[in-house]
Amino acid sequence: MISYLKGKVKLAKDDFVILEVGGVGFRVYGSPKFVFKLKDSAEAEEIFVYQHIREDSQELFGFQSFEELEFFEVIISVSGVGPRVGLAIMESSTVADIKKAIATSNVDFLTRVPGIGRKKAELIILELKNKMDVLVGGSDSLQISNDEDSINALVRLGYNSREAREALQSVPKDIKDPGERVKIALKNIGKV
Repeated sequence: MISYLKGKVKLAKDDFVILEVGGVGFRVYGSPKFVFKLKDSAEAEEIFVYQHIREDSQELFGFQSFEELEFFEVIISVSGVGPRVGLAIMESSTVADIKKAIATSNVDFLTRVPGIGRKKAELIILELKNKMDVLVGGSDSLQISNDEDSINALVRLGYNSREAREALQSVPKDIKDPGERVKIALKNIGKV
């Protein structure tokens, strides 16, 4: 598995560069922002690489940092999100902003990415939310996202969002699990 390349850029197009490494040219796909930064480079460039192997092809996707590569691998772990959509997500903003959008269930942020509709954005958030809570850090971020999940669950059960928020205010802050928060909130709604 190829994970890293260092060489000179021989050719740069809109969405890929050809990187010469030891006399061999590797076509490495990347976001337009990534390709633009490498376009006029005369020095040897270091690229972190994701190798995508399919039955009929092998493609390399390049990133400037290992953090970006790791995050890309997390994004494409979502079912139905391939490398091209993953690149579009990476192009949309910084890794920190994308992580925060996922951790706080910001569907609108993701639907601005070409190729991602509302359902796909919700799927990405659903599958990656717990991973992003840890990566974004901070109990405030975690509490906000847990309350949003709990509010959504209560609304699906037939309560309006005002009732849901009021019921969740009396749930102890040390209870982090959205399911537990909903159970306690339902008991509180019954007491009102």
